[in-house]
Amino acid sequence: MQTDDDVQESAPFELAATMVAVVAAGFAAAWLFSGAESFARALVMAGATAVLATWVADRRVCVTVVVVSALVYVGFLTHRYAVLTGDPEPWSYTPLIAFAALLGRGRRWMKAAAPAGEGASPKMLPSSTRVLEGVQESHPVQRLSTITGG
Repeated sequence: MQTDDDVQESAPFELAATMVAVVAAGFAAAWLFSGAESFARALVMAGATAVLATWVADRRVCVTVVVVSALVYVGFLTHRYAVLTGDPEPWSYTPLIAFAALLGRGRRWMKAAAPAGEGASPKMLPSSTRVLEGVQESHPVQRLSTITGG
């Protein structure tokens, strides 16, 4: 786990790397899909944002990624020449980009909260799974009686 000092020292590199990745995702979306396929382009930007939100340690960089991804989508992928005004329809897809970042960030939080060992710890498993751990290899009827207590 990174400390606050580590996060602050790596933030400029993460910001630069994520901005390059956002621009690359914008180029990829423009190359893969035509201008009429705005939802598909939004999905490409949302996917890139989710991956970057998982990778980035600093929350400020994550917020910057979301904002720049939304601006690249609206300004360059749907409207042309960085025009952010005009047709309001592309702005309706920007919550998708923000939600993808939230999912990516949530994955990062869950990964940080996971136990250090491999697999799930016994306290995280359902109680029926813990009961099965004590059952030895035997005849299926004998295992069933051991589980049910009969």
